[in-house]
Amino acid sequence: MSDYATLVATLNRCAERAREENLTLGQVLDSIEEAAFAFICIIMALPFLQPLTLGPLSVIGGLSFAALGWQLFRGHPTPMLPQNRHMLEDPRVVPAVYQTAL
Repeated sequence: MSDYATLVATLNRCAERAREENLTLGQVLDSIEEAAFAFICIIMALPFLQPLTLGPLSVIGGLSFAALGWQLFRGHPTPMLPQNRHMLEDPRVVPAVYQTAL
């Protein structure tokens, strides 16, 4: 994703595809390529926007951000996530994420 227009076009294609069939999180992350790092960081930051303390979840979130940062530092083109991310599919979740993002 070299520019904003390309990212929006890719997200629109994913949204259309999600309306027709189940779309997994892995397929979405694969389609947005290097923008997947930013997408994951935004999704991971959402729970911490509330005014309540999350206790040990803060440590887990920090370690996850550190792992993503390490992957960026090492030059990975896309985030390396567990293989079961392709199994995360819920037909209600992915279209809702795209609808709010666009």
